[in-house]
Amino acid sequence: MPGLPGQVMPYSKCGGLGYTGPTMCTPGFKCVELNEFHSTCDLAKKAPRAMPKVSMTSPPAPGQTCGKEYQTCGGKMYMGPKCCKSGLVCYETSGMWQSQCRSPPPKMGELGPYAQCGGTGYMGPTKCVGGYKCMFVERGGPFKQCRPMHP
Repeated sequence: MPGLPGQVMPYSKCGGLGYTGPTMCTPGFKCVELNEFHSTCDLAKKAPRAMPKVSMTSPPAPGQTCGKEYQTCGGKMYMGPKCCKSGLVCYETSGMWQSQCRSPPPKMGELGPYAQCGGTGYMGPTKCVGGYKCMFVERGGPFKQCRPMHP
């Protein structure tokens, strides 16, 4: 659903400390503050949610395999490995019951996964978080997005 020039695409960055790009989201979306550094265009009718808590992970035991992205890394009564592969952070996803390995939030000046980072008329930041690269969504298209370097 392309928006008008200068509008922020769904689930892309639209605000935060130091952000100087566009702040108006495409119709049906609103700019929602996730933390002081990052706001994103989310569904206008979606209930607001708090940022998940980061759980401390244990260093891996000898021979133990740490969790990949979106694998469980903790929670009440969870008996498996409580660590994540390098570059990931263990977030509470279901209160005390489950935690998952996820990418850490972007640092100031970086864009998160799948955020708009370029394209026709785009004037916001262009640096993607580690492991992601600013690429055209469609070959030669007008929209660039932070995409995984190795899909």
